[in-house]
Order: sequence, then structure tokens, then C-alpha cells
Amino acid sequence: MGGWKPPRQERLTCCFDGGEGKRAAIAKSPYPPKKICVKFISMETHATSKNRKHGAKILAGFGVAVALLAIVSGGLALPASAIPIMKIKSFTATPSAIGNTGGTVSLDAGVQGVTTCTFSVLPALVGLPTSMGCQNGTANKQVTIPANPGTARSFTFTITASNGTDNVSKTSVVKQAATLNFFSISAGFAHTCGVVTDHTVRCWGDNQFGQLGDGQSNTRSSIPVAVSGLVGVKAVSTGDNESCALLTGGTVKCWGDNWYGGLGDGTRTQSTTPVAVSGLVGVKAISTGNLFSCALLTGGTVKCWGNNNNGQLGNGQNNTFSTAPVAVSGLVGVTAIEAADTAYTCARLTAGTVKCWGANDFGELGNQSLVDVLTPTTVSGLAGVTAITARQGHQTCARLTAGTAKCWGSNYLGQLGNGTTIDSTTPVAVSGLVGVTAISAGQRHTCAFLAGGTAYCWGYNFRGQLGDGTTTDSTTPVAVSGLVGVTAITAGAEFTCALVTGGKAYCWGNNFEGNLGDGTRQNRSTPVAVSPF
Repeated sequence: MGGWKPPRQERLTCCFDGGEGKRAAIAKSPYPPKKICVKFISMETHATSKNRKHGAKILAGFGVAVALLAIVSGGLALPASAIPIMKIKSFTATPSAIGNTGGTVSLDAGVQGVTTCTFSVLPALVGLPTSMGCQNGTANKQVTIPANPGTARSFTFTITASNGTDNVSKTSVVKQAATLNFFSISAGFAHTCGVVTDHTVRCWGDNQFGQLGDGQSNTRSSIPVAVSGLVGVKAVSTGDNESCALLTGGTVKCWGDNWYGGLGDGTRTQSTTPVAVSGLVGVKAISTGNLFSCALLTGGTVKCWGNNNNGQLGNGQNNTFSTAPVAVSGLVGVTAIEAADTAYTCARLTAGTVKCWGANDFGELGNQSLVDVLTPTTVSGLAGVTAITARQGHQTCARLTAGTAKCWGSNYLGQLGNGTTIDSTTPVAVSGLVGVTAISAGQRHTCAFLAGGTAYCWGYNFRGQLGDGTTTDSTTPVAVSGLVGVTAITAGAEFTCALVTGGKAYCWGNNFEGNLGDGTRQNRSTPVAVSPF
């Protein structure tokens, strides 16, 4: 066939390329067309070069308007490249997972052929825009997700794009970790550690010897940091410059200072991360003092390791140390153990009596003397004991079955709570204290919480460690201000911490090393919340 030219007519029928090798043609029609797009004509065989060029010019003139008219009039569908297609090319919420303390999420989208974008989220969050322009083919927004008050949750973000007529949507999910609360807490000399609900450990405060267990040393942290690689923890105990954890399998790991073998791993090498105590299995409870620790075994016996200058290991020796656990001599039927920071140890027996051994400078062994003892000796006149404490100072205390408390040892700042400042080598009653649930002896102060969930402290108060809003010492118990629902209490050197219902931790007193965990180093005379983590 020769070259083809359309006759001059008023109406034109437009046909568009429907596949490879097809070209648009403009055909003359003597009658108004019922369909604008009638058929495809191969211009490779039906059109001259000149007319092909002419047809292309006409198509350019009609542009997108002709193309849309062809579709609306029932013609064949256009190829993807013929007109812009509205779509969301990408949509991501970054990061896809955040911690329980909350954080900022960036919503980023790549769009095409749209004029507005709307973001939404389930469950609802404050701060999302109702709509926003999609400029230069992108849309973005930063959203703040608050701290998680409970279990793990997910947020489903949705972007809806519109061109004024139609909408398209795409989703992206962000997961948030559950809130981790404490169920166990221990205050050391200037650092604190707690076990949280996922059975890992968080520590804060002084870290000169790596006692925070985060792989660092010669640092401090005023907020909780995770102990490296430690899982399956049942309990934690802190000393001067070391910490130990009891694991669910009945083994023990320790970290921090190891000068006298206090980590129990058979060496004297300091460790900034947990190391296993050698040969120790079947452990029910642990207690860490200053450079030594002890463990209560399932059979009711006790083993200790570390510094033994004053006979605190209870194996009949002194002026020695042991880098691995040794058995306490002649001790059976033990139900609780307490290693004091001042080089002595006490144990509660099944009969409700107490035995102590080690340093006895102020009568802290309770045996009516001031002489060190290298093996367990019975505390005089004490029966019906349900719990004992001998943490940071030279005083020892016990909770009795009647809900009262007795203390003995050093009292020069009123830490025995009997209204005097006279030391005692035998137990004396804490004045006016009834309904005692638990008790903890600090360096020169003592605290207890009662059955109603309130807390009381007594003794030295220079740093506000009594928590009553003052820095005045007291020889009798004073109420800790504003603290209710207490479930645990622990007294450190010059500070105190407590857990309340729900597992939240509060601390007060000396904060020089950040040991209150509130993100500051400011002393507090009333409780402040430990920073979330």
C-alpha cells in the first residue's frame, strides 16, 4: 500500500498504542464516532514517514486530555507510561522497634501522582497531623511514642495518599518493648542493682571497679545500665565495689573488684562483666559484703569466698583470703545469710536463732563481747527471728515473729533505734516499731517497712538518708516522706532505696556517684523515682 493521508474532516478518531510496534493514528470519519478509539492501525504498514510525523504532532497537541477522553469514552486502557499513576511507592516507620522508655519514630513515604497525605496510627497517639502536603514525591513526619506503662505493644502507622478523587493506603508497624519493673533491689556502698521482670539486672552509681557490670570501669552512671550478658537472674546483692547475682539454675556470677578473690572465680583479676563463681551449685540465696561474699546452699549449709582478714569466711582462719568458695565451719540448718560490709557475717537458723562470725569491734556479733570470732557464735538472748540484716555498717538487726525489731552493735549515731547513742553487744528493741515486714541496716542508719506499706528510718541523716525531708539525725524511727505501698527496702552507705507496688524503685540520700539513679548527682532528703530504662 502507498502512503495514506486522512481527508480533511471536522471530527477525528484517536487510537492509541496498545502494544509494542503500534503507533497512534488519526483517522478521518464522516460521522460522529460512537467510540473515540476505534481501532489500532499499524503505521509501519499504513502510514508514510511524513504522515507519521504529522500524527505525532497532533497527538502532542491533544496531550493528556485526549488520553483521558479515550478512557472515559470506553476505549482501550492506556499503557502505564501514558499517564501518571497515583501510588505510594514506599512507606517506612523507623525504627521498627523501640524501648519501653519511648522515643521518636520517623515516618517516611515516597509517593507519586498525589496531592495530600494523611497519617494515622492505632492505638492513637497525640501529635499526628490530620493532613499534610506531599511535596517533591515525598512525605515525612516525626512522631513521639511515650513510655510504655505495661506489656509489649505495637503501633500500626497508616499513610493515606489522595489525588483529590481517589485514595491509596499503606501501613508500617513499630513494636515497643514492655515496661521492665524491679522485683529485687540491693544498695551497696555507692551503687545499686536491681533485678527486673525479664530476669536481667540493672545497676547505677559508682563504677570505679566495674561493679555496674556493663563492661566499663572508672566511670559512674546516674541512670540504670544493663549488666552485660546476664539473664535468668533470681536475686542480686551488692557490696562495696562488687556485685553478685543468683541465677535460676542455682549458680552465681559476680563482677567488680577482685583484689582478694571476692568474685570467687579462682583468680584475683578484676572483671567489668559477670564471671561464674567456681564450683558453686544448688544456691538458694547470696549476700555480698566488702571484698567477700557468701552463699546459702539447698542443704542449709553456707560457703563464703574472698577477703578473710577478720575471719568473715567462717572457716576458722583469718588474715587470709580465698579465691573460691569454702565451707563455713559447723553451720547447718541455715535459712538466711547476711554478709556485712564491715567484715562479718550472720546467719538465721531454722529454730529462729542467729549466729554470727568475723569482726566484732562494736559488738556487732551480739555475743556480749568485742572480740573477733572465726567460726559461728550464737547471738545472745535472741529467738523467734524471721529475718536478719547486716549490710553496710557495724550494726546488725533482726525482725521477730511479733513484727517487732531488735538491733545490736554500733550506735553512736542512733542506728540501733532505741533512743540512745550507746553501743550494745546484745540485742535491744527498736523503739515504737510494730508491724515490721522487712528491715535493712545501712552504714550508720537503719530502715524498715511496715505491713501497711509505709517506711521508717533512724540513725545518721547528714545526706538525707532517713528520707523525712530533713538532714537531722534521729535515734528513733521517723517516717519516710510520701512513700506508700513499699514492698522492699535496702539501705546503702548514706542512701536508701525501696520498691513499691508495681515494681517501681525510689531512692533518697547521698547521690554523689549517681547512686539514686534519678539522672542527677543531687542529694535528696525525700524519695525520688529511679529513671526508667
